[in-house]
Amino acid sequence: MAFIRTKTVNGKEYAQVVESYREEGKVRQRGLLHLGDYSPAKALIYWQAYADQPGNGEARCRHYAAKVARLKELIHEGKVKVTAEDMRQVEEERAAGLRKLEEITAKFAR
Repeated sequence: MAFIRTKTVNGKEYAQVVESYREEGKVRQRGLLHLGDYSPAKALIYWQAYADQPGNGEARCRHYAAKVARLKELIHEGKVKVTAEDMRQVEEERAAGLRKLEEITAKFAR
């Protein structure tokens, strides 16, 4: 069984996909993927964007592509749930942020 666990480190909250299992009669946990401060839906969208930006460098693009592949694998296995509504909300937030950035850039371009 997998779930999203949050940890606070130096006052900042981080998320991980964690799986519980039994070993010698004791419950153990295994980290499957570190999400950082992203939700699974946000990680899918932003990591894919990072992987698709050639200006990030080849190694960085491969790193994010691997994280996207792992997250998609966990979703396919049913260990992580991401709804269409989650994805829609994140896309709207991202689009709003990009519009705001364009407005700021336009002000300085004048």
